[in-house]
Amino acid sequence: MAGNPIRDHAREQADVLLRRFREEVARTEKQPDADSVHDLRVSIRRLRQCLRTFEAFFPAGRTRKSRRELKRILELAAEVRNRDITMAFLERSGFSTDDALARDRARAERRLMAALRKQKVR
Repeated sequence: MAGNPIRDHAREQADVLLRRFREEVARTEKQPDADSVHDLRVSIRRLRQCLRTFEAFFPAGRTRKSRRELKRILELAAEVRNRDITMAFLERSGFSTDDALARDRARAERRLMAALRKQKVR
């Protein structure tokens, strides 16, 4: 009996996007710079969209739990990314970024790193 081509495609896409997400997690853990955090966010958005689009082909409870976890990581990465953008904007505008902003970014980064270490998306 032939498999379901849409289900097979959905699983292939999810596998590719999950692999990319894992690569970005590893990269961000090693070097949480602005580019890494941005690429992590992109990988999460793409994986979440795949899970949402093809949700009928995945176990409901597991998919919902993974999407929630991805959303949490995405929110934490957004905090870091927003601070990176703010600091870059201030520097381009001729303002100095103060220590408080750098400490705030470091705190946001630590929260993101903790979530990445705990992530269970499989």
